[in-house]
Amino acid sequence: MQPHPRTIRPASPHATLLAAAIATLVAITTALGLPARAQASHGPHVAAWHVPWDAAAGTRTIQGAGQEIDEVSPFALELVGRGRIRRMPGARPNALLGPARRQGMLVIPTIGNEFDPDRVSWVLATPQRRRAHAIALTRLVVRNGWDGIDVDYENLHVSDRRRYVLLLDELARRLHHRGRILSVSVLARTDRFASRGARATDHRAIGRIADQVRVMAYDYHWRGGPPGPVAPRWWVEEVLDYMLGTARIPPRKVYLGVPLYGYHWVQGRPTASVTWRQARTRARRAGVPIRWSARHGSHWFTVQRGGRRHTVWFETHRATRIRARIARERGLGGLAMWRLGGEDPRTFPVAARELQRG
Repeated sequence: MQPHPRTIRPASPHATLLAAAIATLVAITTALGLPARAQASHGPHVAAWHVPWDAAAGTRTIQGAGQEIDEVSPFALELVGRGRIRRMPGARPNALLGPARRQGMLVIPTIGNEFDPDRVSWVLATPQRRRAHAIALTRLVVRNGWDGIDVDYENLHVSDRRRYVLLLDELARRLHHRGRILSVSVLARTDRFASRGARATDHRAIGRIADQVRVMAYDYHWRGGPPGPVAPRWWVEEVLDYMLGTARIPPRKVYLGVPLYGYHWVQGRPTASVTWRQARTRARRAGVPIRWSARHGSHWFTVQRGGRRHTVWFETHRATRIRARIARERGLGGLAMWRLGGEDPRTFPVAARELQRG
């Protein structure tokens, strides 16, 4: 978070030398194109994704957040066939530059692959294609005045594990030369379990290359499985044990992914994801209490309707406070929130206060 203003006192000779050194560093980083704030401020920070399908609500959150959000990532770009990059339908990342800059936020758009590993495989296949992709992304960042790029390529082939690292290394060198940030979003895993997509991710190597590693520690329970918390507390701890221990990612680079949504299951089969507001509205209309699970660190409720059992697990500011405390205690770089617009309105104030403690 940004430091609070302090009272100015006469400087000692040592302080004057230190100030001169800092001024030189700021001048250098500004000349490279990286905002001085990105170099001078210390974490932990709060990053949040902005999605085109709920753009107006997400923008309202940005405008009201002040210093509670440090970085915004418009979910804006897609990798499509044969290395082509296109803007997602409805995405207008540059429309966020003004509101975000006025609130002192960095703008780091996200590029995804729509979970299609073959699109990424085509890019990774040769050094020439990797280089061309890195150049194309860097040009987009510089041309649009963004502060960096967040790469969210998921469900990759295990055979592409090493080549993906080579691409990220190429991209990092080019972005850093222009004073920009490389964020990489990675699938969560633990020492006990890893999905195929997580096994295709060399977390340790990415931790050496990237400036931020956003660990998507959510969807432990999801729309394709049985009812349960989206990000149980004990599992989040296990994910971080792997990332910081086994993978040896420097804690200051790790951004803990935090869900701001939930799921609604009917007879054990999910119907859809739900926002905080939708979940509370359904509980109120059904006249049932919302319960808290201390073990999982999440809220839930059940409804019997039409002979069928409805179960909803969802996230609130109380759950976010727990994740923020974990991040602070483990010395993480910050939190990465999915997503703006559907959150409990107390989420960001609570996260900011918890991260700043101590």
